[in-house]
Amino acid sequence: MCAAVTGEVLKKRNIETELFAVNSDAVSGCIGCGKCWKSRKCIFDDGVNRCLPLLSETDALIVLTSSIYGEADPQMCSFLNRLMNCASDALAHKPAMVICQARTANQKRASEMIHSILERADMIILTQQEGCTVRNEEDLESMRSSVDRLGWLMECMEAGREAGIEDTEKEFVRKLDYVR
Repeated sequence: MCAAVTGEVLKKRNIETELFAVNSDAVSGCIGCGKCWKSRKCIFDDGVNRCLPLLSETDALIVLTSSIYGEADPQMCSFLNRLMNCASDALAHKPAMVICQARTANQKRASEMIHSILERADMIILTQQEGCTVRNEEDLESMRSSVDRLGWLMECMEAGREAGIEDTEKEFVRKLDYVR
C-alpha cells in the first residue's frame, strides 16, 4: 500500500518511480572483505548487485521497510549496509527518506537505524519528528505529505542544476581497513 501511495504522490509531480523489492532475496550481512571498495560490487551475487545499475539513474531513494518489535527489518539493514559499501559515491548528495510500516506506536528507532546507514553515503535525509511510521489512515496522510516534500526537494534540486548551480564537491573519505 505504501509503495502505491508513494508512486501516486510523485507521479503528480511528474517524477517517475521504480520499485526494487528486497524481500524476494535472502540477503546476507557484510563480511568486511573490502572487495567492494575497488570493484564497486559485492562478492555476494544477490539483490545488492542487481540494484547497483539502477543507482546511476536514481535521483532519490525511498526506503519502505517493516518494523519488527521497534527495530528496522534486519534483512533491509543488511541490504542497505552492503549497498552503501558498493555505491555510496553514486548516492552522495541525493535525497532519501525512510517509511516504516508498523503495527505499534512510535517506531522512531527503526527509522533512525536506516538513517544511520544512509548517512554513510552522505545522502540528504528527510525526516519527521517521530519518524515516518504508517499504522493507519492518519499516518498514511502524513506519509503523503512527507513524500510530497521529497518531490518538492527533487524539483528544487533540478531547478538549481538547470540554473547552473553546481553541487558541492564530494569529500573523499578514506575507508578504514579491518585488522585481521
